[in-house]
Amino acid sequence: KFEDETNRRCYLVLDQSRSMSYGSLEYSKIEYSQTLCATLAYYLTLQRDSVGLMTFEEGIGEFISARQRAGHFRQLLVALSRPVQGTGTDLGQPLQQIAALVRRRGLIVLVSDMLASIDTLRTNLAYLRSRGHEVLILRVLDPAEIELQISSPSMVVDLESGQEIYLDPDAARRSYQERFAAHQVELQAICNSLGVNLYELRTDQPLEKALFQLVSTQRQK
Repeated sequence: KFEDETNRRCYLVLDQSRSMSYGSLEYSKIEYSQTLCATLAYYLTLQRDSVGLMTFEEGIGEFISARQRAGHFRQLLVALSRPVQGTGTDLGQPLQQIAALVRRRGLIVLVSDMLASIDTLRTNLAYLRSRGHEVLILRVLDPAEIELQISSPSMVVDLESGQEIYLDPDAARRSYQERFAAHQVELQAICNSLGVNLYELRTDQPLEKALFQLVSTQRQK
């Protein structure tokens, strides 16, 4: 699809909430995601697609209309390189906003850790699909939050609320993994029911391999 359907309108919708600043590696989820968005924007531009961008946290940050003209790709890179100062996550508002702003059918690529209410996701993804958009979710996760890689009892900080919490990993790991898995199953079920493509990208996975897997899968559809 990326190769054959040229001259589409494609929007990259990037989550810049505080949870995206987490990283157990040398870089954070948001840095990985910014590089991912920049690479996708370049690839889509080569396919002669018009590419736009929306960034968000509790509210809308940047919005750049999908265009294909000289200097537009550089404008996208400048927007992606701005410092992240987000707090909480509100996936509802940006999805409603992108649906209202983009009248012509196109491809919406949501890049987020998807740590949000399942009900909010269901309602707003359904609205996007009802407007005729193809929706692709790239869920970016750090390996430490998938496997709860904390070796000893510690004080941890909720990045979005600032609340400090005492955590005993041995006691919390099982409950955490069950809740994390349940959220993942619900998210996948929603995507399956709406015809939304969902991909999980771990930040310890080399970006070129993640993109190769993504593009290869899209070509087969």
